Amino acid sequence: MKSIFKSIKSTVKQKQGMTLVETLVAIALVMLIIFTFTPLFLQNFKNIRTAGEVTKSSYEKASLLERLIANKGENAPGYEISVSDVPLTMTKQGDTDKSISFGSDSSAGQVHGTLIASNPNTPNSYSTFYVSDNTSRMLSFPSNLTDDFLTTEITLVPKGFAFNAVAENKNADQAGWHFKVSYTDENGKKQAVEKQYYDIVFKKDGATNVAVFTLKGGNNVICFEHSPLVIEYGQGVGDLQYSTEIEIGAPEIILVGEKAFDGKYYYYATSGVDDYGRMDLIAKEMTGAPLNSAMNDVEWVGVGSGDDGNGGDNKYGYYVMGGDAGQVRRFWRNEKTGNYYWGGDTLWQYDRYAHITSKGRPEGDSYENISAENSTQAEFKSIFRSPQTEIDWNGRQINYLFKSEKTSMWDYKSITSNYFTANVATSDSGKAFLTLGGVVKWRDGTEAYGGNSGVSRGENESMRTWLTYDASSVRSKKLSSLGYKEAVDYEYENDDSLITITSVGAIKIDKTNSNFIEIQDQTQWNSKVYPSQSYTLYCGRIPAVIDVWGWKTATLGWTGYIPLATLGVAYSSNNIYTPSGILHPNGTGAWYPTGLFGDSKASSTRLDVDIFKSLKYEDLLNFFNSENPYKDIVYPRSMSKGTPVYYTAVNGSGGQALGEQGNKYYLTAGKEIDITIGYLSHPFAIGLENPSTWLITGLTGSDYYFYKFNGTAGKYDHSFQSAGLRDNVTMLDIDSYHDDITGNNISVAVGYTLGYLFSDYNWATRVNDISNMGVVYIRGSGDGSDDDTMGSMESGKGWSLKKETNVFHQFYGTDQYQDNSGNITALGWDTTYHRSFFGISNSDSLPPSGFTAPNIIPGTKMYGTNTHPMNQTQCTTVRWGLTWDAKPQFMWGTDNGTLLSWGYDYETPTNSKITAVTKEFESYMWADRIGAAGGPTNRKLKDDGDHIQFYDYTSRKNSTSDTYGFVSVLSGITDIEFADDYWVAVGTQSGKAPETYCASQYCYSGNGKAGSYINVKYCYNEEKHLYAWKAIKIADETNINFISITYSEGIWYLTGYKDENGNGTNDADEKAYIYYAKDPSDAGAWKRVKTQGSDGKYTDDTTAVYFDASGNKKDLDLTGVNAMASQG
Repeated sequence: MKSIFKSIKSTVKQKQGMTLVETLVAIALVMLIIFTFTPLFLQNFKNIRTAGEVTKSSYEKASLLERLIANKGENAPGYEISVSDVPLTMTKQGDTDKSISFGSDSSAGQVHGTLIASNPNTPNSYSTFYVSDNTSRMLSFPSNLTDDFLTTEITLVPKGFAFNAVAENKNADQAGWHFKVSYTDENGKKQAVEKQYYDIVFKKDGATNVAVFTLKGGNNVICFEHSPLVIEYGQGVGDLQYSTEIEIGAPEIILVGEKAFDGKYYYYATSGVDDYGRMDLIAKEMTGAPLNSAMNDVEWVGVGSGDDGNGGDNKYGYYVMGGDAGQVRRFWRNEKTGNYYWGGDTLWQYDRYAHITSKGRPEGDSYENISAENSTQAEFKSIFRSPQTEIDWNGRQINYLFKSEKTSMWDYKSITSNYFTANVATSDSGKAFLTLGGVVKWRDGTEAYGGNSGVSRGENESMRTWLTYDASSVRSKKLSSLGYKEAVDYEYENDDSLITITSVGAIKIDKTNSNFIEIQDQTQWNSKVYPSQSYTLYCGRIPAVIDVWGWKTATLGWTGYIPLATLGVAYSSNNIYTPSGILHPNGTGAWYPTGLFGDSKASSTRLDVDIFKSLKYEDLLNFFNSENPYKDIVYPRSMSKGTPVYYTAVNGSGGQALGEQGNKYYLTAGKEIDITIGYLSHPFAIGLENPSTWLITGLTGSDYYFYKFNGTAGKYDHSFQSAGLRDNVTMLDIDSYHDDITGNNISVAVGYTLGYLFSDYNWATRVNDISNMGVVYIRGSGDGSDDDTMGSMESGKGWSLKKETNVFHQFYGTDQYQDNSGNITALGWDTTYHRSFFGISNSDSLPPSGFTAPNIIPGTKMYGTNTHPMNQTQCTTVRWGLTWDAKPQFMWGTDNGTLLSWGYDYETPTNSKITAVTKEFESYMWADRIGAAGGPTNRKLKDDGDHIQFYDYTSRKNSTSDTYGFVSVLSGITDIEFADDYWVAVGTQSGKAPETYCASQYCYSGNGKAGSYINVKYCYNEEKHLYAWKAIKIADETNINFISITYSEGIWYLTGYKDENGNGTNDADEKAYIYYAKDPSDAGAWKRVKTQGSDGKYTDDTTAVYFDASGNKKDLDLTGVNAMASQG
């Protein structure tokens, strides 16, 4: 046909026209072709259709038959035909003489069964036959349970047989028909379940009797530790004829927290709320690895994430949790028995004594021991000791706190020479040292307290002393973990680890990923220390002690380091008077490690008053200076004129942890701060580099850090910031993300380090501020460029998710600014409108003022110090999520109420550098009025000329600040979650009203009056993808602090506590509050959960229930809940 048409076409082309004859011939040919081939085509189509119908019919019959066979007919009328007395003959092929016949006589037995036909009424139906005796079985619906029920029903269906009615009586004699329920013990053997734990009722399902079992949970019999549950049916006293297994797995939702009112430690399980807002909350005790401390965090690790305990793939999901006293728990499955159980996890136990030389080389008695073991108890101890000089080793600055870029007279720098975790033992005597300063007095009136650049080198050295643990010494007999436990009235008498685990997360390392880059490094004692396989990372903190030394320049005749302060200790005086003049006759005269520090104007809220009597840090640091009225009682002058007398801990006095010069006002702004060393279950999960901070250059350093005033008031000529040591980096939360596009596994961890602000005074480096400083670390690298080259961790800050690596490194801290000018630190955050260093002063004797410290610039809302959102704060929580166009994004919150975010742009990776860090919102609740240090006012923020500077960046970017400009009234962020295109941030309440700070009623629910709020980011314009933050009022009460937000199976759950004593801490006796909602942005959707009590009634009183050993239902008030996690 093709050739015919081609010939016609060619002919037409060659001629200008066609004759009538030619046209008729062509038409005739076409008609001939059509009439000849059309019947053939139609017949082929008919054959194809017929074959399709046959195939379809065969498929349907086969499919139906397969389903019927799988269900043994399901007793379905019309498909099943009972057949009995079937003669069966078995014959050897090719030899009919050798056969075995089965008849229907009683001697040969009977062959009964069922014929299953796809269509019994037609001769060509598909059919099969099964013998009842060989295939009858008992099915259970459901066959899988989660261990979070008080009662639940299991339906047993007989297939190929029927239940005997007498079996409904569960007390039937075992010689008759009956059910038997067993659990599987840790050895894989079946053990009988007492009949108090279940009930049986027969019900009709059509013509079939089914058995409905009501199982009782909330006990240690029917639980995942005894999975699978085995139900048998039959006659006799041994193994019965029919059985089915029921898998009992991990709870859907788990809550953890403090010790309960009955003195026990529980975890709590629930399946969530029902349609009526009711929740069965089960108090469960752990078997195998009983809880013996409070748990602070719990997380669910899904299949494929985390590890199998040995670095391999995780084949099933598991819960992990960590808490006080270094306790960890992980949910495991016994592959041999099918049991689930709580146990420990792989922890790299760490013990280091880093005694090094000025070259960084180990002294002969130093060591670093690392051992991986499966344990429920974390162990970590670290002692560092070095000469008083800066030490470099292997390209790293080992003990630097900071070093300026200057030389000669501007050569300012600071170091540490001693630090140790407070869990040192008595065996560590001579290893861990405490650095103290003394007093030099002359009869002619000259005196100096602590390090002083105005006296000679010899006098400075004579005032110094070091204490190490000595059981026979009054002043040093408490320098151990035993002393720490006395100082803080430690809850766990038998724990010497002193580790508090704050967070746990799964770390997936995929070496088969083409984007994976492995990084390794070494210490002085071990090589290739970074992780090389998947693991679970437990993060936390250990109280510590650290000394700080400052460099004295050569201008006044000598150079050298002088001690500035020792942080993390407290003195219980036995002098007649404490520095503040309080009579203190019962003190021990000893120094205690505490892991806490405050300036001379602060008081402790966490130390035991029975040990220290006075909780003023002036007393706790034994801080005397030349102005103290009791100085001559405690430090009497020499009677010989011209004779110097040096008082230190060696020759009579207790010494002091704080030097006088430059240290009186205000090192911590009158607050108590944490002095810690970070705990990591893999001690080298983060890089060995010290955290970095803003590099100050130029002649007078401060030009680039402090805003300059008119004139000289409050001006600093030399100021330097430090983010402390790598060992001080303490992680408080961790979250991981698998990027489907790149295949990379990226993790982010947030927390804090011990930061400082240094300046010079009298030609020597002095410390002006000591605070916790927020940090963000990422496990990923790349520089965000098109080629995204990667050679080391210094190739980018992890700005590109194209690279997966095996170690965390610093992603964001006080070292990063948006425009490299020291001004814009995050999108929406201008440092000139923020004040962080509240209390610094360049005078010993004068408090901060317009003449001694940077302050608000007259006539403006601008502060004298430029500052960073990571200054004077701890990063508390982090979570991954997605943008509207499915790009990865994570947000993290701080304890001062700020929420920041960072996202990755696949199309333009250069947009994902640190310039993508954004201020989601912040809280100005620390100020009486936003943007100023002045007194209270009735004005609202929107009435202020600079109000837009304080709103969230989202509304500013969308040019909707007048409507959606948002300021948070949460004083701190404790948790954040992402699901269903919502971000939800929760935290501690300030008691302030959103209407005072936000732009309009679109930014808050209700009337915006004071109450207990959460913050929700939602989409209000889907077409344009516009989002806004909104304060959602949960309760009218102003003191319900929320600590956890969780999403499970379409429901949001919010947990918190009522802060009865107003200390902002979730105390063990403060009642838990639980709320739920489907739409978190709808204030009306949030309802308080109703929980069941022992009487079976559901009320607002948050109670957990359980069954005791006798099967009696008990309840207890739920208090001190710290965290919540869900499989869903």
